[in-house]
Amino acid sequence: MTSSTSHSEIGAPTLAVKLLGVAVMTWAACAAYTLWLSPEVRFYRQLATVQDAWSQRMDHEHGHKVVVFGGSSCVFSINGEQMLAQYGLPTVNRGLAAGMTVKIPTLNAMQDLKAGDTLIVAFEPGLFTTPIELTSLATQFSYARGHSEWATRTALGLAGSGRVSTLLDLRPGSRHALTLLGKIIQGRELYRYHIADASPSGWMRTAVRV
Repeated sequence: MTSSTSHSEIGAPTLAVKLLGVAVMTWAACAAYTLWLSPEVRFYRQLATVQDAWSQRMDHEHGHKVVVFGGSSCVFSINGEQMLAQYGLPTVNRGLAAGMTVKIPTLNAMQDLKAGDTLIVAFEPGLFTTPIELTSLATQFSYARGHSEWATRTALGLAGSGRVSTLLDLRPGSRHALTLLGKIIQGRELYRYHIADASPSGWMRTAVRV
């Protein structure tokens, strides 16, 4: 007896499942690239690790510290070794990138604060006069640091984003992909900063001029 169910009716759900599987695998590949291979995210994750080590050293050797945080202007301005040697101030440079805006860099700077520490805000002025939002770079850095809650939870009076929204932010954007492709074609450095240019305290020096 001939079945009343057509091949198209059977095939449609199967095709949908396959398409969904491809979409999930594509997202997973993009997220893996972002968290472990993206030159920008990898640099800031490595910089934060350097800052962690110096912060722990200051706690161990001095029992207190001055933590300065902000965007890239902070990264290139605060020399913790010099502050300690010349002024006796155990100083940690927790600068990141202005492109992360204020929420995530603030939470990153506050994570190892202890009683007796001093926290100094050194954000670029423009960040105080523009809407505060959670950017893709900030979300990606949060996940790369193992602190997805920085992006998803409300903190500092700033709202968090939904889990699905933050997970979708783990994919690289078209601008990132095109820029990276252009650099590869031209044989240029994939990212302008290198962790080798960071001092033990997190202070950065670079030959790059913009």
